Amino acid sequence: MGDSCTTATSTGSHPIESASAAPAFLKTVATDPPPGGRLVDFFYETVQKSQWNINTALKKFVKDPVAFRGMLGQTSGIISGQFALEFHDRRSIGDRLDVFVYGEMGGIGNAEFMSLAIDREGYAVTHSYNHDEEHSAGTGEDNRYKTDVYQRPETDGRSICLQNTRETPIVDLLSKGRQCTLALANFITSTKIYAPFARQTFCERRAYLHGNLKEDPGEYLKSIAKAGCRLLGIRWKDLNNSTQLRKLTDGHSWCMDFDSTNVLAPATPSFVTDPTAFKYWATEIWDQNEHYYKVELSQISYPALQYVWAHFCTVDAFLNTALAMEVSVLPKNQWPDNGNTSLRDLIRNNQLLQSDQLDLGARYDDMMPEWLRDQEEECIKRCS
Repeated sequence: MGDSCTTATSTGSHPIESASAAPAFLKTVATDPPPGGRLVDFFYETVQKSQWNINTALKKFVKDPVAFRGMLGQTSGIISGQFALEFHDRRSIGDRLDVFVYGEMGGIGNAEFMSLAIDREGYAVTHSYNHDEEHSAGTGEDNRYKTDVYQRPETDGRSICLQNTRETPIVDLLSKGRQCTLALANFITSTKIYAPFARQTFCERRAYLHGNLKEDPGEYLKSIAKAGCRLLGIRWKDLNNSTQLRKLTDGHSWCMDFDSTNVLAPATPSFVTDPTAFKYWATEIWDQNEHYYKVELSQISYPALQYVWAHFCTVDAFLNTALAMEVSVLPKNQWPDNGNTSLRDLIRNNQLLQSDQLDLGARYDDMMPEWLRDQEEECIKRCS
């Protein structure tokens, strides 16, 4: 990893506002906006309805796309892989839908919740495989972090791959590199689509290696080759360049809101996903003469946060201090450890602050964008 960091210039997340990044066909749509409306808004509405209709695309796999999106949102799940690439690229949708879920909701695992939804669509599990052997082998978790492959009995070739991840789906997708290339790092939530490496994938038509090359990557690389992307290791100049700091809403990414009429509000709203930031850099394995990109970010979960966030920075110091201050106004018998631990030690030993028995009314999600932004700026200063 390089000794210094660079950050992409933020130019807005609207996929049509950047002429250099927008697909060429955007220049061909009608140019007469409604009276008083912005041209870019008119472009967005016209193109989104005709070219990026998520309900139409999902109908290949499910009878009720709106309900399916609602359940995806309730589990804070995402769709990625081949489907997300083809949908974003406006290509014919193939026969595979990859769904990633994590955690539980109301005492039921989100993977179990989504499996029930898939069952109701007439699918059944045909086979399963472990996708987290590195961490799960021999731990009793072998059957938990796995991928279940669903198909309909009539065997029309269509499959839904439900992946239960150890960390939040976005963190798992970006940090693990299980789908082999950055071109498959695109993902879809119930209300929005994100392409973190859009410029490389859709403008340059390049698919760079994401993580070390897997033993059998063909299932992922076939869809990339079919999309017309060159299969490449790294950009050579990146090997000696600095670590890059990236955001889902910077000038190198695309994101787009869907028409979410009648779709249930997601458990994780876009204001939590949008600030997601990550580091990435080119690395190599000397003895194997292999080069690839590594992406780094972590999930941020805390008793005083309603949502799980994802970022390369940590905000523990902010949260520990704020939560300790909240604890201080309670009677001592309601403190963690029954008041036998000082506030200063509580801040140092945040395991006590993360006790499931600590139930405070205060939530700090509204502060997270500011805290993360401050941390990003500090990180850039340290790395420059």
